[in-house]
Amino acid sequence: MGRQRSEPSRRLLVDWVAGGALAVLLALAAWALGPVPAHAAAEPPPDSSCRLCHVDSQEVVTLPSGESFTVTVDLPVLESSAHGAAAGEPVYCTSCHARRERYFYPHAPNPAQNYAAFVAELTQSCQGCHYPHLPFHDAEQMAQPPTCVDCHGSHDIARVEEMGAAMPPKCLACHTDQTPAWAAEFVTPRPGLGQGAEGYAGSTRCNGCHDDIYFTWHTTLHAQLIRNPATDPNALLGDFDQADPNRTFARDAVAFTIGNRWRQVYLTWAADGSSAATPVMTPITTTVEITGAEPLLSNTPITASSGVSLSAMMTQTVEMVAQPSASGARASAEQLVLLPAEWSVTRQAWEPIHGDGAAGEKWLPACGSCHVTGLNTATWGFTEFGVGCESCHGPAAAHAADPQTVKPYKRVDDQVCGACHSRGTSPEGLPYPATYRPGDTLADHFTFAQDAAFVWPDGSARRNHQQYMDWRLGNEMAEELRCTSCHRVHDPGAEPAQLQKPLNDLCVECHDEQRALVRHTPFHERAMQQRTFLCSDCHMPEFAGDGETLYLHTHSFLQPNPQGSIDHGGLAAMPNACNRCHTTPAEDPAWAVQTVSFALLQATPSSSSFFGPGPTPTSPPPPTPVPSAGLPAEVDLTEPGLALRWTLLGIVGLLVAGIGWFIYLIVRTRGTSHA
Repeated sequence: MGRQRSEPSRRLLVDWVAGGALAVLLALAAWALGPVPAHAAAEPPPDSSCRLCHVDSQEVVTLPSGESFTVTVDLPVLESSAHGAAAGEPVYCTSCHARRERYFYPHAPNPAQNYAAFVAELTQSCQGCHYPHLPFHDAEQMAQPPTCVDCHGSHDIARVEEMGAAMPPKCLACHTDQTPAWAAEFVTPRPGLGQGAEGYAGSTRCNGCHDDIYFTWHTTLHAQLIRNPATDPNALLGDFDQADPNRTFARDAVAFTIGNRWRQVYLTWAADGSSAATPVMTPITTTVEITGAEPLLSNTPITASSGVSLSAMMTQTVEMVAQPSASGARASAEQLVLLPAEWSVTRQAWEPIHGDGAAGEKWLPACGSCHVTGLNTATWGFTEFGVGCESCHGPAAAHAADPQTVKPYKRVDDQVCGACHSRGTSPEGLPYPATYRPGDTLADHFTFAQDAAFVWPDGSARRNHQQYMDWRLGNEMAEELRCTSCHRVHDPGAEPAQLQKPLNDLCVECHDEQRALVRHTPFHERAMQQRTFLCSDCHMPEFAGDGETLYLHTHSFLQPNPQGSIDHGGLAAMPNACNRCHTTPAEDPAWAVQTVSFALLQATPSSSSFFGPGPTPTSPPPPTPVPSAGLPAEVDLTEPGLALRWTLLGIVGLLVAGIGWFIYLIVRTRGTSHA
């Protein structure tokens, strides 16, 4: 009877153990998968304790290197910074001062051996939220490159819109041989005027992550399109000592220059009493911490290696050129007007202004959209001078705010180039597609010009800025090549027009059969001994320009056609490639037709002939995608404590399962022995 009574007891014991183990496992699972407690959330708790101590603390921290600094925090400065309580997402003390266990009071000794190591550790915290970047500096060439704290400060982090004023003084703390004007121009070159179009951030924002591309783009024709003589003395190409009736203004009247390769146009402020002749200078006072009483060498980072005390302070007043303000201190961007003469770089002479606007005409409505970035036609304000990153990649403010999710436009799209390298009329009646954005269909925003003032009878361009219209004429290569197949956009490339390679080298990559020009162009042997022949002489002749001067190459790639000049009434009505070089009275279009016909009779055009177009060129390799200058910071999106929970869950689960299995074996063994 005793054995019979003990069997239910054993089963009851097993049931209790199994049930208990299951309850423990369920409780642990609920704890692991449940919400994270407030004290372990991603944001640290309010740091009132830190503030109470550090607002008026006079404590001085001395590092093993002998460097010292105070731990006082200027709370008003902190609160007004981008990390302050007024920010959309306030940053707490322990967000940056990581390893919070070190900061429990009383504080554990700081392991940093010198100030550089101390700052370097803080910089690691920055990369938890921000992309790692180091614009303006080549870290590989620097023994000790600047850190986030060196450039952005610690408790006085400036907002994005304030960096143009806040960064230059910090630059001068290291670059002691430079001037405030240099720093301002370097940090924020060619800032715009007024309120630009919505969503534009400016190319300097791109520089934060794509600094390698930014630095090479910075020297391109696009970036240097508009220049300010006040900050760039080399901007003026015109000879103001050369007297000319077309030039009725002095160099002091020039506010900005447009162009620097073929021609240069000049802008001034409208003389209507609403503008000032000189820039408004706004003093900015900033406090810069320096590492010692003795002046630092140029380009020396402010770190422990400078070997001086951090307690010394310097107050520096920096003068910066202010832009026209809405209060009327300067005229608005709409008050920029065209001056009556332009400088021909090719002819080295003054000419009356011609082309897109007349003397005294307001510049932005006439042609400004393709000379600035982020134009707002409602206010005539714009984000920046010149063709910036967003002219080709679209508005980037959203991308800058959320680079992992929002991506800029980066397809190889000839329409982006065509938005400015075309002529016509927008639905709003403007001579440029003001509402076009990269990724749109250009024809939805623009009607291309077709009248005789802009195109020759064969359809090719006769005015400047019409290369895309040439390209659309239907040549076979348009289906295979892109603008970027020949032209570089992010660096100056090869002369004279930012080519991928020198011109002839570029052409023979596809047209290798024509590499021997002396065979490809018969009857030109003597001429080739006198000057360099280029493929563009015959296949991209200078058909476009302003006025009577033709200095820009056509991009139609049509075959030389002297017969067209005869059919359309002569060279004045329709130029041809042959007579761009052969200009004597005896060398008229009829002579050119006869010469070409004679050459064709000598050899049938074929891939191996000495004269002829050769085979259809093979397609070039696809353009190399634009490299990314910076990769996203690796951000750990795991909730704090979650990994620890799962680890403990696994350990406890194994222990409970082991105990349960052990008890089961004991009970089973006893049952077997009694049986």
